[in-house]
Amino acid sequence: MKDRKIGYNLVEVILALGVCAIGVVSIMALFPIGSSAARDASMETYSANVADEMLQFIKYRLHEVDPNDDLITARNKVNARWTQIIGTNASPDAADIKTYDASTFLETDPTKLDSTTEWEVPSGGDSLFGGDFDRNESIFQLNGNSRIYQLIIHHNESGVDFGDVNEADSTQDFAMNVDFRAIAYLWKEKIVIDQSSATLPLEVPYDNGARLIMRVTWPAELPLAARQRADYVLEVFKPIVH
Repeated sequence: MKDRKIGYNLVEVILALGVCAIGVVSIMALFPIGSSAARDASMETYSANVADEMLQFIKYRLHEVDPNDDLITARNKVNARWTQIIGTNASPDAADIKTYDASTFLETDPTKLDSTTEWEVPSGGDSLFGGDFDRNESIFQLNGNSRIYQLIIHHNESGVDFGDVNEADSTQDFAMNVDFRAIAYLWKEKIVIDQSSATLPLEVPYDNGARLIMRVTWPAELPLAARQRADYVLEVFKPIVH
């Protein structure tokens, strides 16, 4: 019996290469999807972190007590700060956190995101942040509107200030080292305990508690309609000093 020569003809080789090519292309198509999903997850984590930082600082301010104050003084300071930041039923719109205003938009000019005349560091006389945030490098307040904020996560060195521009040296250019930039809007609502009655729901008065909502939209460089959005909620209650 003659030995049969084993081999492949050109058509078989081309078909095999075609199958391999389809498989490789299909796998390669998954890389951009995975990269996009990872980026979106990272941005959502950044958003949650900066929103939590700000909301928790507000809560800290509302509960802040000077250990050197006597009981009466401490109570008076806590009550005054609560009225100033949250407000009461008699004056529900406090100086800094008001109820939702549908006429307030989060649209901003992307060319002015690093403008120090457009954005300022909350500090000093700002009753919401007191004097403790004047060293902060991640939260900036829109001039003329104490409820719109620019939230930033960056890896700039301590000597680089917000708004610094240096096209020749990226380490001295603030915007070049920004990892995440969002525009956020802060407002408050009443805490609803029982919604079974449509005409008279059971609510916590502003004198005792409030629901703080922060809407974060990112990336700030895009128009509002093209940004992703997330709302973060924190309920705060007036502390009892004893």
